[in-house]
Amino acid sequence: PQVTGLGLTIGFIVGGALVEFVARHKGMGGVLSGRIINAYLSCGLLLDGGEQQSVQGASYDLQLGDEYYYGGEISRLSAKRPILLIEPYDYAIVTSRERAKFPRDICATFDLSVGLFSQGVILSNGPQVDPGFNGTLFCLLFNTSSSPVLMKRGQHYATLVFQRVVEMTKPYAGAKQNKNSIVDYLPANAARGAINELKVEIEGLRERSLTLQNVFLAVIAVLVTVVALLVAGG
Repeated sequence: PQVTGLGLTIGFIVGGALVEFVARHKGMGGVLSGRIINAYLSCGLLLDGGEQQSVQGASYDLQLGDEYYYGGEISRLSAKRPILLIEPYDYAIVTSRERAKFPRDICATFDLSVGLFSQGVILSNGPQVDPGFNGTLFCLLFNTSSSPVLMKRGQHYATLVFQRVVEMTKPYAGAKQNKNSIVDYLPANAARGAINELKVEIEGLRERSLTLQNVFLAVIAVLVTVVALLVAGG
């Protein structure tokens, strides 16, 4: 009973802080601070499965979810299979471990973590997560480097920034509302989409580049041999 009472007290304090924030900033927009993000999370808003240790000064560190699309198949990470490997010039569509649960006056944007960006990964997604959106967050990760990129289950892969709009607005009511499976986000021609065509073109360029490089090295080797023979003959 004592723990329950303490939990209720903390809940009232956090809820009161959120009510005070909403009242004080009525009609004002802006990026949510870490303190306010924590208050929303404690009241069951913004994210299902959100963890307070992932809250930063004015953002939230999204964690890599289990479901992903790679190599033409939908797969899942697990305790026995915790690694997603994205080959050079290849892509994966990944999910967040957290599930969005946005109020009608909160929108958000998210972008790639610095760690993945420095490895040559780029992130592609919509311009923003709309107010009132409920569902899993998805994005496409493309490995532009010549080395494989390893991603671990639950790692911080993207940073989510919340913004408060100046008034309550019409909530998102599109086809992706309340969708949590990656199959709901894949186009019918996913295996033959533009990103796959780009991948094929890049691989073709890489092969041609390697061929030209080998020819160039062979020519240099011949020239070096000729010069060496001339010097020896002289």
